[in-house]
Amino acid sequence: MTSKFNVSHNELKGDGTEISFLKRRLVKLSDGLLIVPGTTVEKVVAYFECFFGPARTQKIPCDSSIQNEDESRPLTIGDSKSYRSVIGLLLCVARDRVDVMFAVKELSFCMPSPTLLALQRLRKLIGYLKSSGNTGMKLSIPVFGSGKNRKGAETFWLLETYTDADWSANKRHRRSTSCAVHMVNGNFAFASSRTQRVVSLSSAESALHSMVSGCSDAIFIKRCLEFLSCSIVTQQWTDNSAATSQFLASGFVPTFAVTPSCWNLTH
Repeated sequence: MTSKFNVSHNELKGDGTEISFLKRRLVKLSDGLLIVPGTTVEKVVAYFECFFGPARTQKIPCDSSIQNEDESRPLTIGDSKSYRSVIGLLLCVARDRVDVMFAVKELSFCMPSPTLLALQRLRKLIGYLKSSGNTGMKLSIPVFGSGKNRKGAETFWLLETYTDADWSANKRHRRSTSCAVHMVNGNFAFASSRTQRVVSLSSAESALHSMVSGCSDAIFIKRCLEFLSCSIVTQQWTDNSAATSQFLASGFVPTFAVTPSCWNLTH
């Protein structure tokens, strides 16, 4: 192998040691594993400040104005290129940082034609990253069947999906944002923040689109886990009773209900 290829390897030997895999840093802890984005916050901040100057620290990544209409002038060709480069780095960070996922998603829509207002919003996000620093997602040692309403001691793994949506909050195109967080035995597995492709006419409709999107991801995750491990029980949670009623009216019959807002989606 070494005669034809460049071979390298890393090994988790003890607490505090780390390896890199798929642009992520995996740090071994005494009671679990810490998943940290491979693209460091220092690199993103330094790249931004190199082109656009210092950014002041911020307490939040964005505010509601990020969804208002943008009528400011476009950036120059050079600044637009730098804007896209920073967003490219942030896309690698956001997949493991749920706190900035929505802001990065909104700012990435401006990549074809970045504007001065988009740059100001990006500066606020960079200031938040500068304040929060490098953070990761801790994965504890899994207990079979543990979750929101279960304490474990089961023979199956539990996949829980939490979905929600804002209703036409974006003032530019009036499309809602669907979000979902997937937990396996109480540990974070995957999260998403996506702009819906249609304009919802009610909060129930926007929540329903979010449920379907989260359910699709949950089915994919479930099949991957079944290939790797034992049987999987899937539950989906939502706080919109009207969307749940529409979901059931579509012909889907749950195997059992844990609470009015949670349905078992195993079948």
